[in-house]
Amino acid sequence: AGRWDRARVLYEALEKRSARDVQLLCDLALVRLKTGDAPGALAAAREAYRLQRANPVAAQVLGMALTASGGPEAQAVALLAKARAIMGDSPALSEARIALANRPG
Repeated sequence: AGRWDRARVLYEALEKRSARDVQLLCDLALVRLKTGDAPGALAAAREAYRLQRANPVAAQVLGMALTASGGPEAQAVALLAKARAIMGDSPALSEARIALANRPG
């Protein structure tokens, strides 16, 4: 987890300088997910998606963050499907779909 913690410090510092950079916000959300901060990931992912709703990476990351934070399943499914439709499948999307399918409830 040490690498992810260091990456998080870096991305959070960069976010303060460039809070409207969609790719940076997506990366920050992923780093926060990897360090166990689902609420923080959700905040960054929501902002990225708000800034650029047509961005498939923003849709993917928001779907992943919703899944990790226990957000609405239907919204997570729709976002992950949107990302897959635009950019095709990926290991991250597959992992998110599996996590969603295995989520309690």
